[in-house]
Amino acid sequence: MKAIITLVLITIASNYSFATTYYSILDGSWSDPGIWSTDGITPCSCSPSNNLMGDTVVIDHTVVQDASLTILDGSFLKVGESGKLDGSGYTMAVINASFLANGNFTTKKLLVGDEATFTIQLAELIILTRMEVYGVLNIYTSNLNVVLGNINIYATGIVNLEGGSKVHFDSGNYQNAGITNIGPGSCIQIDSGNIQNEVGGVMNGSGSMITDAGNVQNEGSWDANILWCSAGFDFGMPSTESCLEANENCLGVPLPVELVLFEGTAKPGCNSIVWITASEYNCDYFVLERSDEGKKWTERAVVDGAGTTSLESYYSVCDNITEVKTYYYRIIQYDYNRDMSISNVITVHSVGLKPTEMYPNPSQGEFFLLLDGYETGMEVIIYDVNGMPVYQKNDIVDNKVAFQLQLPSGLYLVHINRKGNVETLKLVIR
Repeated sequence: MKAIITLVLITIASNYSFATTYYSILDGSWSDPGIWSTDGITPCSCSPSNNLMGDTVVIDHTVVQDASLTILDGSFLKVGESGKLDGSGYTMAVINASFLANGNFTTKKLLVGDEATFTIQLAELIILTRMEVYGVLNIYTSNLNVVLGNINIYATGIVNLEGGSKVHFDSGNYQNAGITNIGPGSCIQIDSGNIQNEVGGVMNGSGSMITDAGNVQNEGSWDANILWCSAGFDFGMPSTESCLEANENCLGVPLPVELVLFEGTAKPGCNSIVWITASEYNCDYFVLERSDEGKKWTERAVVDGAGTTSLESYYSVCDNITEVKTYYYRIIQYDYNRDMSISNVITVHSVGLKPTEMYPNPSQGEFFLLLDGYETGMEVIIYDVNGMPVYQKNDIVDNKVAFQLQLPSGLYLVHINRKGNVETLKLVIR
């Protein structure tokens, strides 16, 4: 009997491998045995497998994948606050395992498989092509950026967006057949692509969903408290479109600048937009965008940031306008690592230009225009009564413009063109 028992124990022991915990201690590639330790201090001359089976990996440095990774069967991979995992050339699959990113992670393609939990907290996840979710995806006070591809949430998948998190697509679709919970202040925004809630899909919460060039389609269950905005058509929506409110809600992770003022003032011919930061961290530049209705946004100015500073910084832009109406403005701030965040939205009701004064009129060919401000690109064209141009002036460098012309007596039309905003005056030559 003893011999049999001993044989059984030996057999069990030979088929069981104990889990290992790997700690990064240096920057390097995943397969580099010189950057890993099993106690967090001493190099182990070892490296975790590309197919983790029950192991734990803790990354507090910059680690670059040199092959695709599969995290399996109770394994746990953590990217710490000071860590970064760069898998831009490879894929990752998390199946019946857990992944926690407190630091940034880039991957070509990501699979969150059955019984898997993938969590991003106070970090950024960049997906270069595609993401498939069969398990649980948690995004807490973080950014998820998709460069070119889709996010597919399958019937068993659950996505939780909380704490002002943002899912942003440069180009691609968000397709939900599972459950998406989007909390207040969180949003999904697509520059070019569609939002599709498929049959059986559930959209819960009070965040916002926006597509700047695409459609919003609902064939499942959609919470009426979700704010939404579609640049194209919409289908099956339980609430009315609310573009301004949706964009205001879609602030993403707070700006890495301390914005203490963002306001606009209407002036004749332009809206003066001013913002002040109390401090900035890794701030590369700002983009000022304008919308006529709070839906489609166009770039109006690009302004360099101050980098990293604890001093107050002042910025201003005079945005030329051609119509008297209400305009909407927002700031997009970009870091040196291309991360972006969006400010709140402000409104400015513009005022028109003061009429241009022309004197003397009638004139014998010598006269003046007194402009209400001038700008680069302005031009003055004089037409005769037959609509033929007889004079053109482009080099306007002052708000008082002098003319000395030799024209036949008669009536002329003076067109003052301010980048599409045309003012016409009648001139009499004697």
